[in-house]
Amino acid sequence: MKNLLILVLLFGCVSNPAAPIVTVETVQVPSNTLTTFTVKSTLPYLAEVSRLAECVIHDEDFLKEIRSHKQFDFTDLPSLEIEKKLREYAPIIISSYSKRFSKTVAYRNIGSNIIYFNTQKNPRVIKEMVNTAFHEWAHVQGFGHGDNYAKGKENSIPYGGGLIAEKYVEKCLNF
Repeated sequence: MKNLLILVLLFGCVSNPAAPIVTVETVQVPSNTLTTFTVKSTLPYLAEVSRLAECVIHDEDFLKEIRSHKQFDFTDLPSLEIEKKLREYAPIIISSYSKRFSKTVAYRNIGSNIIYFNTQKNPRVIKEMVNTAFHEWAHVQGFGHGDNYAKGKENSIPYGGGLIAEKYVEKCLNF
């Protein structure tokens, strides 16, 4: 009976596009910071991405590594100013969409604070999804990387910062 109920709930959500979307608040952060990531999805892995991304962007070691980076590409701001900008409140909503034959793992529309993860490409390794969340969050903060090709962009804030963020996911898994 319990298994039948679980199946009904699962298939009810999948087949009913009008099913309610659950909003989940993320991990508690120190009172002197503002929560940045929330989830507007019923997918548990997106709640975990949100929790971990929230933890990473408030991690002092992560921010120190950003601050000590010599110079990021595609910006004239020094690393200390970038760290300050990353500390600014930028509310992000993590949601999902489905596009089957797309190479896109996630995106956001210009001027929007909603990050859409493609359910056809996710879930992936959790640290890669946190990298993606940071990448898109950096765009919300106004940082770019030129065109949409990753090659040669490892030192931009979205790509390089995302790679730095990946290194702190393990620490946040134990938080």
